[in-house]
Formats: sequence, C-alpha cells, structure tokens
Amino acid sequence: MISIFIHMLNGILVYLLVKMLFLRSARIDPVADETKVILISVLSALLFVLHPLRVESVAWVAERKDLLYSFFTLVSIKTYILYLDSKNKRSRRRYYGISLILFALALLSKSMAVTLPAVLLVLDCFALNRVKPKDSLLKPGEWLRITRQILPDKLAYFGFSFAVIIITIITQTDSIATTALTFTQQIQNTIHNIGFYLWRLFVPLNLSLFYPYPPLEELVSLSYWLPALIAILVFSGASIVMAIRGNSIPLCCWLIYLVTLSPVSGIISVGSAIYADRYAYLTLLPITVLLSIALVNIFQIFPRFRSITFSLIAFSLLALGMLTHAQVSYWKTPITLWTHVLKLYPDAALAHRNISSAYNLMGYHEEALGHLEHISEQGWDVDQNLAGTLARLNQKPRAMALYEKMILSGKYAEEDSEVFRREVERLRRTEN
Repeated sequence: MISIFIHMLNGILVYLLVKMLFLRSARIDPVADETKVILISVLSALLFVLHPLRVESVAWVAERKDLLYSFFTLVSIKTYILYLDSKNKRSRRRYYGISLILFALALLSKSMAVTLPAVLLVLDCFALNRVKPKDSLLKPGEWLRITRQILPDKLAYFGFSFAVIIITIITQTDSIATTALTFTQQIQNTIHNIGFYLWRLFVPLNLSLFYPYPPLEELVSLSYWLPALIAILVFSGASIVMAIRGNSIPLCCWLIYLVTLSPVSGIISVGSAIYADRYAYLTLLPITVLLSIALVNIFQIFPRFRSITFSLIAFSLLALGMLTHAQVSYWKTPITLWTHVLKLYPDAALAHRNISSAYNLMGYHEEALGHLEHISEQGWDVDQNLAGTLARLNQKPRAMALYEKMILSGKYAEEDSEVFRREVERLRRTEN
C-alpha cells in the first residue's frame, strides 16, 4: 500500500510539473492555452500511472527506491523552477537550497538520480527560457556566454552527482562488466536498448521481471540493433529540424530521455539482465509527455476526428489498465512470478534457480529438483542447491556424492567445505 501511495503521489507530481512547465514557457508551445495545457498534463499523469512498465517498481518492495528517487527528483525540479521564478534573493536561496536537499535525497534513494543536473541544463536551454530564441549556439563565443549563464548554479548538483558516481564505481566494481561483450558490441546493445524501451512504451506486452542476454550471434546481428539505430536517427533528425523551426519540445523530451536512460542503457553491463522494466519508471516520462502532446494536438487540430481520437485515448487507457492488472497478478507469489518468466524465457537459469528456491521453501522438493537438474545439465553450477534438495528428498547417495565433489573441487571456502563434510557425515549416519 505504501508503494501504491507513493506511485499515486508521483502521478500527481507529473501533472503539476508538466502543467507548471507549459504555463511557464511559451516556447514549448506558443499557441498553448490553459485548457490544452491541463489536457496534456492530465493525460501525461494518467499514462504515467497506468502503464504496466511501472508495475515492477510498485509491486517489488525492494524497488521502492525507484518510487522514492522519482518523487524527490520531480519535487527537486519543481523547486528549481520556483528558484528561477523567485524575485528576491532570500526566496531564491531558500528554493535553491531545498532543491539541492531534495536532489541529495533522490541520490540517497537511488544513484540513477545522478542525471538530474544534465536534465536541468536541457530544461534551461529548451523549456525554461534561460536561453533566448535569438541566441544561436553556432555563433562564435555564444557557447561560452550561454555556459556562463546556466552552468554556475548547476555546479553543486554536479558535485553531488560526481561523488555518487565515484562511490558507486568503488562499491559496485564486482557487479560491473559481468558480460564478455566487446566495446562495439556494448554500443550495439545500447542502441538496441534505447529502442527497446521506446517499443515497450507503445507495445507493453510480454513484460518480465528478468530479460536474459540473447545469444551472441543474435546480439551482433544487424536485425538486433539496426532498426533501433534508424529510429534513433530519424527521431533525432526530426527533433532538431523542429527545434530550428521554433518547436523545441520534441528535442527537449528526446534529450531528457537519452540523458536519464544513459546510466542503465547498457554502455556498462551490470548483472545478468540485459534490461529491466524498473529502469523505465521515470526515464520514459518525457516520451510520455510528447505522446500526450501529439494526441491532444490531433484532438484539437482535427475537429472531424475528435470522437475517433477520444475513443482511441479512452481505449488506450483502458487497455493499459487491463495490462497492468494482468501484470500485477504475476507478482502474487514467487512461484507465479518466476513461472511467468520461464514461459517467456524457458532456458533462463536465474529463473530456474529462483523458482527452485521458492519450491523448496514451500516444501515442493520434487518440483525444485526438476528445475535444478535442468540448469545443471546446461552447465550452470548449482551443485550446492542440488545437493540440499536431494538431501531433503532422502536421495542420500546422490546428495553425498555432490557434497564430496564440492569438497574436492577446492572452489569453496574452508568454512563452506567444513559444512559440506558435516552434512556428508549426517547423511551417512541417517543412512545406516
């Protein structure tokens, strides 16, 4: 219930922040009226709250940090805008300090918040009127002048971010670079991932707690990453052209998406999953806003198609709600959760191992044995889990053989080996 409450709060914050940005900046949409702004804000919030990609962050207690970092990030941005709008120095200092504290809380919640300073720079350039329309980044010396204008009040934010990045690198060295991909393959994987999250926004089917890496031959094939590259180039080019013509919001949203996704885009491999739904919790928000703008524009510009557009929006929200309800049902128990993963990825070793642990805890040792034997035959080292399950099933000779194999292997610490010896002795006594 706590996670649902925080998620609802985040939805309200999305509405307030989008509305604040649109009403504040005429550059986002020069012809925007308040009704249109409210429609865009409401639709953005509804899409944010109802989308099934956010189920993982809400249903998984361990990922409540996604909700918290998003909450503090959204409030920090809102407070930063209040700092810019304040007329006296005292209010500006107060709002600036509050925004920094909220940013620190976001970083303490989850290190993905390190991208906030870059997000603020993008907002400064394209949404908050700190770079005027007459300013041209192509003019000599213009970059330096604009940098002096918008960078100084970001230095404290960047300082916090760099500190967290250094700490994260030091403390998570063991979990980084767990795959044997070359640099070129990492780039190809990153390109694919950028496109993958966009695809999941529009087609949220077959969502999973775990997405294993594909076979290497698939990962390096053109069909794996080239469609995403084409989509990225087309979207980037169209956004730049629209910005040159005076509509900077597509470029603003696109840059924020790329910036916020960068820590989890696949440039640095962490763990055995290629991507995760929880990474999309906040990163897809700018694309969601862009989609809302497009739908509201179609609704207003084409009066003849208003009933069709309204029906499309209503149907989409209903479909998202139904998909979210279905996704929530997989999180009822560890068995239902990992069974769903195995339906999508039958050979996912992590899923087999985790569902076997769940079966063992429930006393279904035969079922656990089947999953462990399956991945053991694939070459995964699950001897310790397998030996324990065999012992529970009273298959003592096989269990003792595995324990003795682990003792002789020399791969385990002396304390673990001593535990294995005692277990072998116990099984021998009970066998006699």
